[in-house]
Amino acid sequence: MTKNIIAATAIGFAVLGLGACNKNGGFQTTKDGLQYKIIKGGKADNKAMMGDIVAAHIKVYIDDSMFFDSRTVQTAPTAQKGEPVNVPVQELRYKFQPEAGFTMLSPGDSGIFRIPIDSFKRRGEKMPPWMKGRKTLEYRIKVVSIKTKAQAQQEQMEKASTQKATDDSLLQDYFKKNNLQPQKTADGIYYIIEKPGTGENIKAGQEATVIYTGTLLDGTEFDSNDPKTHKDKQPFTVKVGQHMVIEGWDEGLQLLKKGSVAKLFIPSTLGYGAQGGGPIPPNAVLVFDVDIKDVK
Repeated sequence: MTKNIIAATAIGFAVLGLGACNKNGGFQTTKDGLQYKIIKGGKADNKAMMGDIVAAHIKVYIDDSMFFDSRTVQTAPTAQKGEPVNVPVQELRYKFQPEAGFTMLSPGDSGIFRIPIDSFKRRGEKMPPWMKGRKTLEYRIKVVSIKTKAQAQQEQMEKASTQKATDDSLLQDYFKKNNLQPQKTADGIYYIIEKPGTGENIKAGQEATVIYTGTLLDGTEFDSNDPKTHKDKQPFTVKVGQHMVIEGWDEGLQLLKKGSVAKLFIPSTLGYGAQGGGPIPPNAVLVFDVDIKDVK
């Protein structure tokens, strides 16, 4: 088991019926042996049901040391750092999971759930060396909101629509300032084909070998493998349409052919989204100069 597995467990909410409870230093115990404590913090009493989406802040402690804090990491493509993580309520995979008591929490409530580390060993997971001698995983969960799946999807669609309009406005200003007249796809990618290339357009499933330079709208370069300026870099080969790269590339490359040279203007919703990535800030519109060297 790795740090990623523990973090994933922390955000994999589900439902499990609770049995008789025994008090233990303020904690109670489910029929399966999971210790928990509920701290009421809200007036609402609408608890999560199967299929709901829960927004929560999560901290994970190993014994007395904090191991994971959802407020300090990016937990979803459409979320910003510090936002609660959205997790679907679904069936439990294992007996010991902090999610077992989640149906006892309403918005505003918090829960503390303790799991014996040896329970991971018993279900066959390998433990990293630094976990040796540790006894307890403690999950501290604060519920922000509970939505149905339909409500959560609608909220995500509204956020994406608003950001898409913002990105398009930025691009229109950029095109006007630089006297450009690109073409546009239905999904909002703008492109200028500087050299058409030969043969048929690249299709999903084909491999494209690309020389590229990526910049922000202000001209800041964030990545490139162009040998003219980066002699140590090699051409990049990607299987198109297989979600191996950002969505803007998967779609944009299919506009091109072997030998094509083009500019792709990719809105943030088809790029790195609200989370950004490395030198790419959140909600950044991206510009790629691409040269298709080969298609197979």
